[in-house]
Amino acid sequence: MEVRPPQRRWLPRLPQQVADALLGVLVTLLQVSLLLVVQPYEGGRLRYTEPGVLAVLLVAAQGLPLAWRRRRPLLVLVVVLLANTIYYALGFPQTGFDFALPVALYSAAAYTGRRSSLLAAVATMASFVALYAFEVGPFWASVPLSFMAWLLAIFAALWVWGRYLQVRRAYTAELEARAERAERDRAAE
Repeated sequence: MEVRPPQRRWLPRLPQQVADALLGVLVTLLQVSLLLVVQPYEGGRLRYTEPGVLAVLLVAAQGLPLAWRRRRPLLVLVVVLLANTIYYALGFPQTGFDFALPVALYSAAAYTGRRSSLLAAVATMASFVALYAFEVGPFWASVPLSFMAWLLAIFAALWVWGRYLQVRRAYTAELEARAERAERDRAAE
């Protein structure tokens, strides 16, 4: 008995490396275009740095590594988290669409071991807490506690989802291997 994944008729099946490369390029293009369009709020003590070449490079450093998210998930998470942290520490405005970091954390949870992925999740959330506690940059200085709690909950949920899918893939692979062994045993008898 052969177990096959459900077929998607509306979207052609791309190789994983191509799909990941497209994801990296699309996230980068979306984030750069939003960076160039969004006008930062300048009220009270919030003074954002005018986005320039460095801001674009830091945004690209967040999106483009997603092309390697399945092959090197921990390295991708470190690069994306570092670029994101530097971006906000330098005072660049938020675009409202930081999609690379959640994808990188999910990938670390889904494609690495439990201990490594848990350490990655804790390090990511600890960096948020540190940026928030020390009010690094105008964005983190203006974040309310409720947003911080929401952000931590979202990233914890992404980690749980990634771990769940990894366990599910392993369980499915084990079932397929058992079915294959049973088929061979029946054929041998």
